[in-house]
Amino acid sequence: MTLTDRSLTTGWFAGLAFCLVASLFTPTPLRADDREAEAREAEARERETSEQDHRPRDDDRAERRRPDDERLTRDRPGNREEAEEREMHEREMLEREMHGREMHRLAMQRRQSRLREVREREMRERERELEMHERELHEREQMERREQEERERDQNLQAMELEMRELELHRQRLELRIAEMELEKRLSQSVSKADEAALDAIKMASRFMEPEAAADFFAGMLDRVHSPIVQHELRLQLAERFFYAERPDQAAEQLRALIAPVHEGDH
Repeated sequence: MTLTDRSLTTGWFAGLAFCLVASLFTPTPLRADDREAEAREAEARERETSEQDHRPRDDDRAERRRPDDERLTRDRPGNREEAEEREMHEREMLEREMHGREMHRLAMQRRQSRLREVREREMRERERELEMHERELHEREQMERREQEERERDQNLQAMELEMRELELHRQRLELRIAEMELEKRLSQSVSKADEAALDAIKMASRFMEPEAAADFFAGMLDRVHSPIVQHELRLQLAERFFYAERPDQAAEQLRALIAPVHEGDH
């Protein structure tokens, strides 16, 4: 029997006693019935109040008595072994649970440590790759700068070599022009001396030869002479001799040749 059942029974007996005592003081049956109804209502109210008042105290009392009941149960020979086994089992379960929690904590720590090491290693590798990339970029920039400088130096050297070649060609052209001028000078000097000799010969022929003979001589020498000065003088002497020989047509032909000379290739 629980404490609640006991409180209900006690309330019921108290109500019954109250009804018995009330019946002794009832003068008439009608009054007794009324009192009995009132007694029942009072009993019901008292029972409800008692239940409400005693239920928390009964619960507290039951909680306080539970360890005592368990202790009494453990104190029994048969239940003591079961309690010890149960306690040992509970202790083992608790130790196992604590061990599992500790292992889980250690596993989480190791996992976090591994993850931290992996992240640190990845960060170091990333930093190394970044350094290598920056070093490669720096080396590439230096190489490109050196190549650019070498190209500029080669271009400058090529420009200087081209300028030197142009200067050398200009110098050679100047030397060639100087040599040509020197040769022309020498040729002009030699031609002038030959012309002088030819003119002297023409003067001598016109002085000492007969007009007819001088005309034939000048006509024969005209095709052999290439100097314009000598040809000019020969044609003058030849036209004069033709006039003396009364051959005006031939004289006019020589004069036309002097005025409008016929060059090679003209028709």
